Amino acid sequence: MNLGIAAAKGEIIVRVDGHSVYPSNYIQRLVWSLDAYGADNVGSSWRIAPDVSTPKARAIATALAHSFGAGTARFRRGTALARSVDTVPFGCFRRSTFERLGPFREELPVNQDDEFNARLVRGGGTVMLLPDLEVTYYARRTIRALWRTYFRYGHFKPLALRLSGRPATVRQFVPAAWLMTMTGSVVWSVTAESHIPWTLAWGAYFGAALSIASRGAWRQRSAAFGSWFLVACVSMHLAYAVGWWSGVPRAIRRP
Repeated sequence: MNLGIAAAKGEIIVRVDGHSVYPSNYIQRLVWSLDAYGADNVGSSWRIAPDVSTPKARAIATALAHSFGAGTARFRRGTALARSVDTVPFGCFRRSTFERLGPFREELPVNQDDEFNARLVRGGGTVMLLPDLEVTYYARRTIRALWRTYFRYGHFKPLALRLSGRPATVRQFVPAAWLMTMTGSVVWSVTAESHIPWTLAWGAYFGAALSIASRGAWRQRSAAFGSWFLVACVSMHLAYAVGWWSGVPRAIRRP
C-alpha cells in the first residue's frame, strides 16, 4: 500500500481491498464527500455476506455483522446520516494526509487501517462514515479461517495501540477483558472452593450467546444455523482474546 501511495500521481488516494464488491459510484461518492464534509478520510458501511449458501457460512457472516459477535463498530451497522466515527473500512484520503501523518505502519500486517485512523483522529482529523453507500464484504466460510483471521487481528492489536499512542475506543479492550474475567472466575472458584464465581461468569456469557443464537435459529428456521452462529461467536471472541494477550509481549518489546 505504501509503495502504491508513493507511486500514485493523483491528489486522492482510495484504498480498495479484496473479498469485496463495490458499487459502481463508489469512488465518485467518496471523492465528492471528501470535499463536501471537509473530512480527512471517508468510507462506507459493510454488508457482510456469505460466499456460499450453507448454514455454517451464513452463520459466520451473521456473527460478523452482529454486535454480540464482532462488536459495535458503526460501519458494521450502517448509518442514516453522515457521521464522524473512529474508523471506516478501506477509506478515501488526500495525499496530503499521508504527507502530514506518515504512511501505513509496515510493522502491522493487519490493523494498519485502525492504527492510521487512530493517529489521524488523535491529530485532530475527521473520519466520516457515509450513508447510503455500502460495500459487500464476503466472509470466511470456515471456522478455521475465521479463527486464524481473528487471532491475527487480536495478536497485532496491542502493537497497533502502542504505535497510535492511545486507543480510539474502549471496545478494543473488551475481548481481552472478557478472557481475563472468564479465567479469573475459574481461579476464584478454585481458590474459594465455590462454584458460584465461574457459574455466574460463564452462565451469563453462554446464556446471552444461546439466547441470541436461538433467536437466529428461529428466524432462519435452521437449528444448524443457530449452532454455527454460537460456534462462530465463541471462536471469534476466544481467538481475538488469546491473540491479544499473545501480542502484548511484541508491543512491549518494540523500542
